[in-house]
Amino acid sequence: MCIRDRYMGMLKDSKKYDSFVLKKDNERLEKMLKDYESRDSVGPASGEAKSLKAKVVFYEKTVKQLEKERSELMVRATMAEEQLRSLQDNMTKLTQDYQRKIVELKKQAR
Repeated sequence: MCIRDRYMGMLKDSKKYDSFVLKKDNERLEKMLKDYESRDSVGPASGEAKSLKAKVVFYEKTVKQLEKERSELMVRATMAEEQLRSLQDNMTKLTQDYQRKIVELKKQAR
């Protein structure tokens, strides 16, 4: 199983993306690409360098997309936490007000 297939499977199967792993693999692929380009056995005619460059570009694009999605999700989570906190405070206040009103009504009924 090649690296591309592994990442495509990871992207399809999971809603969580680990940008750290993608960055590390991207760095590793860039290093491999530089090594292959510096060797005599891998030349422009072999197509291997071009293939590695395409993979690096793909991984860079994927990492950028995942980082953007992660930051958007963090903003949404923060907003949801604030809304929840506000609702909880509101419910507490309303419950206390209703309890006071019940006590007042019970006193009046006596």
